[in-house]
Amino acid sequence: MDSKWDIQVLTKVVDNLVGVYDYFASIDIDEARPEEYTLDNSVNTLKELAEHGHCSMPSYVFDEKVFEDGSSKWICTISIVSWDIKLIATASNKKDSKKYAAYKALCKHFNMHDEFTVYND
Repeated sequence: MDSKWDIQVLTKVVDNLVGVYDYFASIDIDEARPEEYTLDNSVNTLKELAEHGHCSMPSYVFDEKVFEDGSSKWICTISIVSWDIKLIATASNKKDSKKYAAYKALCKHFNMHDEFTVYND
């Protein structure tokens, strides 16, 4: 839009931008955030968020890696399309790998600390 530095045109543009910023701020504030979630309730929490339209239904893909000593590790890949999330979690059994994948997705989306991740500086 060519304003030709017309103060009225510039004022309208700024007013429209302020409205857009307010709109985006209200989206962030209105988003349903779980009050408390844990590893144990993460799968159900994600399912409930999806059922209430806050995200698409998560999909889980599993793979089992068996080592030479006979031990195994389950790898779960979670995808939540509406949140643009695709993460991998591993655990000693399939159920725990799913729980951890869901937990990691919640942490990522809501910008929360993953208490099970250890960072080495």
